[in-house]
Parts: sequence; structure tokens; C-alpha cells
Amino acid sequence: AVIVPVAVVASQNGSSPQPTDLADQTSAPTSPAETPTAPSDPGGSVPDGWRVESYDGVQLKVPAHWGWGGVPGEAVSGQDGEFTCGQEGAFAYPGPDGETLFEEGAKVPYVGRAGYYMTDVCTNVLPPTDSYVWLGSAVEVGTVELANGFVQETVKVEGAHVVNVTVADTDAERRAMIIGSIETLGVDANGCDTDMPTPPSPPLTNEDLLAGVGDIESVSVCVYSWLDWMGRDTDTRLGYSTQMAGPAAQSVFDAIAQTPEYKGAICAVYTPGGDEVLLRFHGREGDVDVAADIYNSCGAGFRVGRQFRWFTEGNVRPWIVDGVGLYASGGQLGNAISGLYPMPWK
Repeated sequence: AVIVPVAVVASQNGSSPQPTDLADQTSAPTSPAETPTAPSDPGGSVPDGWRVESYDGVQLKVPAHWGWGGVPGEAVSGQDGEFTCGQEGAFAYPGPDGETLFEEGAKVPYVGRAGYYMTDVCTNVLPPTDSYVWLGSAVEVGTVELANGFVQETVKVEGAHVVNVTVADTDAERRAMIIGSIETLGVDANGCDTDMPTPPSPPLTNEDLLAGVGDIESVSVCVYSWLDWMGRDTDTRLGYSTQMAGPAAQSVFDAIAQTPEYKGAICAVYTPGGDEVLLRFHGREGDVDVAADIYNSCGAGFRVGRQFRWFTEGNVRPWIVDGVGLYASGGQLGNAISGLYPMPWK
């Protein structure tokens, strides 16, 4: 990875809708300081148990208990001070039993991703209270001291695409380890391609591609999106990924394979949209890609070769794990699973 640090001051957003007078804060941001050197050991060592977070050809590692969310947009001046809309803060995090908990404005450290709007609520710009990583942020590169003892560092990572990575923490060693773990790659540690395979893999065929992979060892869950649609870049690129192994991966495969195939010809037509999920199964006898079509012309379902199977709660719920429910389809699947909104299960 090529990581280029420079100096900058960054605006801070908060999740509280109540105005806050920053002049009353006991600790205020200092002037920006130039970052001396780039990390010399990309992909460096981190404590055991940290997890991989991947975005647009860049991956890094964070503590396993960190949540998931968005990144701030540009701050706008209003009657009650600066505010921003729709993106910053944690909106999901790992629960004590491993199940993802959805909570708007959760007060936990988190990894935010650009290109995803978490809420339609606008909030005042507030000092940070929890550590964060912003992937694809619009923050300029550099280092700045913030209120509440936080230091924020932003680096530019030049890989397949240029991605700004921002890390803010009160712990200098942890911040350095996160930045030192940054890598660029075409296929991430979870087995997902940076750019969604085009044409879709596997090719359109009448063969039953699910029959020849054998026992499932793992499944890569790859969430793709138009990460820069506001900039009119409609390339579908990897926004989030995770991986499941062993019996959990087998149960995902079985739930799909046991769903009856739909014979309607229109459902075999590939109609890509801005959000795509690819389930890449790794079996003892081979691999197979199953596209979870959220915007198929005839409805939401799974496509493998020319076969199409409708979504049901039973064949979707098993792979809505970690941050998938937050990022897939703008959160529609996570909302459906958590009961916030109905999903049109067939």
C-alpha cells in the first residue's frame, strides 16, 4: 500500500440532535500537525482476536467489539451552528452472543463507510466520544488533536482505487496499530473481489452449479455498492465483507439449495443495481458464486447460473451477520430481520 500522510483539520460530527456550544468544551481541537512518516509495515501485527474490515480495495484490522456505521458528510452552517446529515456514528455492533444489534447512535467505537446513508436525521457537529475508523472519508490527509483527548489521523491509501482512511482514538498505540495494519489488495482476507465480477460469475448456464461443490467449508459474504454515486461514479465496488465457516456456512448453503427453483424465464435475466450481495461458497469439491439479487426485475432472490430462487426469511436470515444487515441494500435486509420494516418475502 502507498500511504501518503499530510496535515489537516477535520470537522467532527455527532449523533445527538441537540445543539451544543463548542465554546463551552473544556478541550478544543488544536492546530494541525504534520504527520512525519507513513506506516513502514503495511499489514503489521495487531493483537489476537482483531477482525478484518475491508472497503474498496483497502483492508485493515480493528478490535472485534467495534461496531459499524457511516462517515460524516461536509459540515453545513446553520442557525444553531454547524451540522451534518445522515451518516456519522455507529448503527450496529456485535452483541454478547455474537448476534448483531441494531441501534441508531450507539455509543461504541465503530468503523464507518462512505457511500452509505444511515439516517435522514441531521445533527450538530460535536466532539468525539468514541473511537472510530472512517473508510473513504472526505477528510483531507493529516493529523489533528481533537476534544476529549482524541487524536485523529487521516492517510491516503493508493491501491486499485484511492481511499482516505481516518482513525481517531485516545490511545496512540492502538491508532498506530490500526493504521499500520492497512493493506491494499484485489481480493480481501474474506475472499471478496474489490470489483464485483463482471460478467457475473458463474456464467449463465442450465447446469445445477450447486450440486458439485461438496461439503461447504466457508462462505464469503461480499456486499457491493455504488460507493461514490454522489460523484456519479456508478462502478459497483466492494463496500463490506465478512466470512462464515463450518456448520454456519453449510446452513447458509443448505437453506438456498433446498429452496425450490423458480421457472419463470424473466427471473434468469441479470439486472444489476447499485447494491449487490455475492455469496461465494468454498466447498471441498469446488467453489460457486451465488448472487443475492435485491433488485432483480421480478423480485428479490438468489441467482446461480440460470437458476433463480426466491428470498425467504429462512434462506436470508442465516447470512445476515456482522455488518451485512446494515450495509446490504441500504439496510433493507437488516431492517427486515430486526423487524423495523417488512421485507416482501415470497
